[in-house]
Amino acid sequence: MNSILSNPALAAAVIDLLGHDWDFAPDDPASATASIRHCDGKHPGFLLAEDRHGRLTIRTSAAEPLAVLQLTSADQDVDHVATEVEDVIHRSLQPVPDALTNRLPFETLLAIHDTATRLLNEHNEHVLPRHVELTVRAALGEQTLTEHGAPVSAAFDTTEQDDGYVWLADETRVVLADGTHKTVRLGREGRCRSFLVDHALEHEVGDDDVLTVTFNPPGLDID
Repeated sequence: MNSILSNPALAAAVIDLLGHDWDFAPDDPASATASIRHCDGKHPGFLLAEDRHGRLTIRTSAAEPLAVLQLTSADQDVDHVATEVEDVIHRSLQPVPDALTNRLPFETLLAIHDTATRLLNEHNEHVLPRHVELTVRAALGEQTLTEHGAPVSAAFDTTEQDDGYVWLADETRVVLADGTHKTVRLGREGRCRSFLVDHALEHEVGDDDVLTVTFNPPGLDID
């Protein structure tokens, strides 16, 4: 069976939606299965399996599947399938712990909010270089990477929007391994742009600020 799970375009589309801190790993094509895992090791793993009737089952280690999607064919629109897979995974990660659904004092709720905000900002700082690097690679294309080597850094100016200044992803200045400079526009799909916006708003950047992202080692610097 020619499974959609062996199609590289599906893996790329799913990772674009979930974010580049996730990995999509097809198994033996004959088994028509694949695994989706987060790089931090804190998330549950997800197993995808397609049967001979075109049903795509998504499950964790739990006995009951999270969802069963009906495929029309192995070569159908991978973007549509990727959106459905991302939606199932995203919804499975959203439930609020039972302890937080009870009536809690305002001070406790505020402490939870402050702690969650801090942890979310720390997460964004940690994963942003990886997201930028992989999105830059996609924008450059394989021919450019072959000719000039891997990207070394990317720099962002700011642009103003309703809630403040954010990093301008449409004119990303990239330095490649051989010293070549390129200006690229990062894709609008996926999480990279939203991480850039969150980072800029958290740091309250202004008109003249510049963000430089380095990839090896990963780093962030605001001038």
